[in-house]
Amino acid sequence: NNFLSAHAHFRSAYELNKKNTRAALMAAQSLWQLYQGAEAIKWLQKTIKNDPKELSYFLLISEYYSERYEFAAAIAHLQMAIKLSPKSHEVYRSLAQMELKRNNAVGAMANGKKALALYDTDIPSHLILARAHQQGGDYREAYQWASRALELDSKNSKTNVVYAEVLVDFQGAQSAIKYMNELISLNPAEKEYRRTLARIYLKDGKL
Repeated sequence: NNFLSAHAHFRSAYELNKKNTRAALMAAQSLWQLYQGAEAIKWLQKTIKNDPKELSYFLLISEYYSERYEFAAAIAHLQMAIKLSPKSHEVYRSLAQMELKRNNAVGAMANGKKALALYDTDIPSHLILARAHQQGGDYREAYQWASRALELDSKNSKTNVVYAEVLVDFQGAQSAIKYMNELISLNPAEKEYRRTLARIYLKDGKL
């Protein structure tokens, strides 16, 4: 986790061999962890230049742009990704995630369903749909999508977090608090469960 040192090593490796795409990718990811988003994107652009047919690079750079609220650039790279792989559920999932980030619940739902039409057991797409319906105020539908994700993998920490946070709106904070306390008792080392419980208490006005 020494990202500063890691970036220096990956950068040196890339300077020694400008075709070392993995070094450029790791340099970009190290910079992202150091909150140097603009520089991370520049390094990702090197990976795309070296390997313009690798889908994962387009998805990652669009994610970085989206996190920086540069949605036009994110969309542009996702459109390139669609041309590269028009039947990839990951592309539509990324589009759905970006629309969720933009508070466009309708767009997130549409793209999430496209992703599931291509791969119907994709848990992240189920969670995006749960969040999108929650964002749109349809808590019953949000609960249905979160429940489906939980059926697919009840051990997934992110699935449990989304389920609990949707549960707050659907059944009330006490149901979600009880659910999280049960998870914490079974998984005491999972810090995200404790953070989620704290958020639920805050939302319920108990902290």
